[in-house]
This record gives sequence, C-alpha cells and structure tokens, in this order.
Amino acid sequence: MANSSAKKSRHGYCEDFFVPSSESPESYSVLISSFTGDKEVNEDYVCFHVGELKQLNTHGSVLIIADGLSGGKGGRVAAELFSRCFADGYFSSKESLPPEKNVGHIFYSINKWLVSMAKMDQSLEGMAASFCVVIIRAWECYIFHAGDVRCYLLSDNQLQQITSDHVVSALYGQYITRAIGLESEFIGEMNKITISDNDKIIVCSDGLYRFVTHNQLRRSLVNAHFLGSSTIDDLVNCARLNGSKDDVSIGIAHSGDRGQ
Repeated sequence: MANSSAKKSRHGYCEDFFVPSSESPESYSVLISSFTGDKEVNEDYVCFHVGELKQLNTHGSVLIIADGLSGGKGGRVAAELFSRCFADGYFSSKESLPPEKNVGHIFYSINKWLVSMAKMDQSLEGMAASFCVVIIRAWECYIFHAGDVRCYLLSDNQLQQITSDHVVSALYGQYITRAIGLESEFIGEMNKITISDNDKIIVCSDGLYRFVTHNQLRRSLVNAHFLGSSTIDDLVNCARLNGSKDDVSIGIAHSGDRGQ
C-alpha cells in the first residue's frame, strides 16, 4: 500500500511514505520524524497509518503526533498509547460514518482508560498527552487536536496555522488546558479543510515551532520542492541553533498533482 523508507540515528528518526491513489485521482507523500532533546527519553510519539486498500476512500490515512506532558510521570506512555489506540480504533470503525462521527467514542474510551491507569499505578500518575491527529481522506483533511501540538497548511506559498494552542500563561510559564488523559472529561477541537494540488500539511511539536519563526518555517517549506529528510534536518538544526532543548517531532504530508 504505502511504500516507505527510513533513516535512523541515535538521537532521531525519519521515515517517508508514498501513498498511491486507488479509485481516486489523489496521491501524496508523507514524511515523519522525531528527534530527542536533552532528556534521556523522547516524550513525543509520531506515526503514520494507512488502512487496507478498500479503506483509502472510506477512512483515508492518519498522521499523528502526540507529546507527553512533562509534568506527569507517564508522558511518553500516554503519547504512545494514545497514538496506537487511536489508529487501531479508527481503522476498525464503521465505514459508513464520516470521521467526525467516528472518532468521538474513540477519544472517550482512550481518555477514560488513561485516567484509570494513572489512578491505579503511581508510576503513571498524571499521564497525559497533547496531540494532533490529521485524517487525510481524498482532498479533505479532518484535524483533531488538544494541547499545544500544532497543524499548519502551506498553500500557494502561504503558511496558515490551522489549530489553536490550548494553553494559558502563568507566573512560571505556560500550562496546557486540554490533553488526552488530563481530566475525566475530554474536550478536543476539530477543523476540516480542503487541500489542493501541491499543498503541504505540517504537524509539529512545540520543540520546533517555539524556536523557529513563522517565516522561517514557511521559507523552508516553500524552498523544499521535493519532500525529503534534508527539509527536516534544516528545520531541526534551526530550532537547535535557536535554543531548543526539547524533543522535536514533525510530520509533513504533501499532496500530489492531479494534472500529472
């Protein structure tokens, strides 16, 4: 289904996919990457999933970045469990329902499970994760998020932030107000957009965007005529030079050209 290649190092991981069209005219390439910051454990989790061939039109594909909350003890566990469970639940869901109808019970179930695990196991106390899920189905993108993982759209060389950050400023920094596993009741946010030829969807953790300006991000993406690991390397190096010591995770989906 999706052809992929991967590049790994001690501190980072980069993998690219090409998703061919089935009965629809669309095809796109996807690049995912995660680099560990100064801490020993990378609390981000990034993944890309494509269902069976028959699900391309009904379910599409899913790009996820989850960032474990550093204030809890089980941030990395929460990020990975959420990502894996969401993908499993989504591709097992009914084909007749649109994504916005399909995902509600999945979020509810995962949130309830994470909250319960944190109560039963002290080593996982406070486990929660910010996340952004992008469901790409033909030329429609459904974007679900909570917390401070961001999603951008690059279209006609213009970069637009699609998501809003669920954070509040306080005396000693910023606090996340929404995350999976954070409260007994989960409240997320959804955006739906339509993509065109050669658009790019970008999902990234705060370890990148807090240290790379909007213009720097736009310029790197505009100049990347061919999506490859060098694009990721340039952005990560820019963030590190500007002082980022956090984990840096990026996912980029580049839509194909229907005229080709």
